[in-house]
Amino acid sequence: MSSHPIHHLEQWAAGAFAEFAAERAFTLTNKTSGAMWASLDFENSHFALRLVIERGYRDIELTSLRKKGRRESYSVPFFKDLKEPAQHGRWNLGVDEQLAYLRDNYAWFQEVLAEDEWARTCAVLAQRCSDTFATGS
Repeated sequence: MSSHPIHHLEQWAAGAFAEFAAERAFTLTNKTSGAMWASLDFENSHFALRLVIERGYRDIELTSLRKKGRRESYSVPFFKDLKEPAQHGRWNLGVDEQLAYLRDNYAWFQEVLAEDEWARTCAVLAQRCSDTFATGS
């Protein structure tokens, strides 16, 4: 088997992710890759989801399906931080933990990714990211 990142991502998607994708009617809409990264894009009637692997690190990113034009996407741990703020710092979840959190909180994700909530959700996430990654002056 090839060691290209797309093959590793497809293998994980065919295993752990496949059942969830079938349950929630996600369909593959795009597949892209580079020398050290790859992504698989999925959509259902509620939101868009991207599986990413870069230099061996796997992640699940979400965005509103209803947003026109450029769509900001955020990793599942950022959403978890909105619902359950970490006691110190930020949540750091492996991709299997991200999938479990997404599965367990699917209704909540539908709410915060809904068209009428997306702008507010993005603003809060962007501010949290800014606060977390600020270099200080």
